[in-house]
Amino acid sequence: MRVPAFAVPECGLSSHQVWSAVVDDVERDGAMPRVDIEAWLRVSGIVAMRDETLVVGVPNVLAERRAAGRYLSTLTAAVERVTGVRFPLEIVVGDGRDTEEDAG
Repeated sequence: MRVPAFAVPECGLSSHQVWSAVVDDVERDGAMPRVDIEAWLRVSGIVAMRDETLVVGVPNVLAERRAAGRYLSTLTAAVERVTGVRFPLEIVVGDGRDTEEDAG
């Protein structure tokens, strides 16, 4: 999922750099099956930051269910290892623009 990169000021990296490092961390840690990494994690990404929450866009509803359920703690821990900050994560399908109104 390609959206314009933005700075994550708390760690000095871009959103793309953070997500790339998160994917590498999860893969190296063995915390997620390779099939999930290849099927949806690698093509997902950080699409926005709302307040202190990183919004992660995934390609479909199945990926959303897996990311928000089974793998949320894995992803949260990987983001914290990469950034040094424990960001809350919001998982959305696509780029998250459809949920913008719901967030307020």
